[in-house]
Amino acid sequence: MTTVSRFVISSAVEQMHAAIRRDGALIIESVLSQAEVADLNQRFQSALDEEKRLQQGRGDLGGYMPSTMVFATNLPARFPEIARHFSHPLILELATAALGTDLAEITINTTQVMESWPGNPAQPLHRDDVTWPLPAPRPELTVVTLWALQNFTAEAGGTNVIPGSHLWQDARLTPQYDADGHPAYKCDPRPDELQRIEMEPGSVLFFLGSLVHGGGNNTSDRVRRFMHIGYCHSWLRQVENQYATLSREQVLSFPPVVQRLLGFGIYRFELGHTYNVSPIEYYQRELMKP
Repeated sequence: MTTVSRFVISSAVEQMHAAIRRDGALIIESVLSQAEVADLNQRFQSALDEEKRLQQGRGDLGGYMPSTMVFATNLPARFPEIARHFSHPLILELATAALGTDLAEITINTTQVMESWPGNPAQPLHRDDVTWPLPAPRPELTVVTLWALQNFTAEAGGTNVIPGSHLWQDARLTPQYDADGHPAYKCDPRPDELQRIEMEPGSVLFFLGSLVHGGGNNTSDRVRRFMHIGYCHSWLRQVENQYATLSREQVLSFPPVVQRLLGFGIYRFELGHTYNVSPIEYYQRELMKP
């Protein structure tokens, strides 16, 4: 059985790249300190409590987000301080290499903190790149990072992955769509193909959007909590709209790399411009007006 390789921040980055090409995923241990984990858990609690109230009575989004899974989105507007985590140099280096592009040409796709409650069923196995209906064969469109914060164990529903499935032809996992537009895959992997990911708090699972995966069923009496940060090409529309939630003042308070990651730069020479300049340059120019 192929298993996802584990690394630490000081590991040779060339070995990490090779693992991603081979398996479609890797685990980086102790990216966050335990003090940082505790701080994030404390900060996120109020947002999760609010979402628990707001999400009552909603549908299960085709089985991908049942009522036993709580998720708070658009984290940069709520918690600007997390920018230093999603702009972590190693994560960005792996993301740009996996997407085959430069740092100036990727954006944040998703920023969520999620909880899987006891009794939460397993997610359908799926690929995250199905968001964009491009025909196969297609380039890698997105990469995903899951940051363990609490109880990322097999019993608590640790993510199921199929190492190497990013190399499968779509004929083995061709998505259909239900009446609401949710992907409806038909995938029946062999028992020796599926791996349930377990990580200590502070560790990060990094995987390609073409990797077949899905949240596991939580058979424990504990909540599994993790941060879900995704990246995509700047020429794609992001799953989360950061533009509607961030004020001009908030955007200008971030360092340039974060501003670009949030989508306030330009792709190549014109995609996304505002009055022929980048949104950041436009904001700065407006700020200088008397």
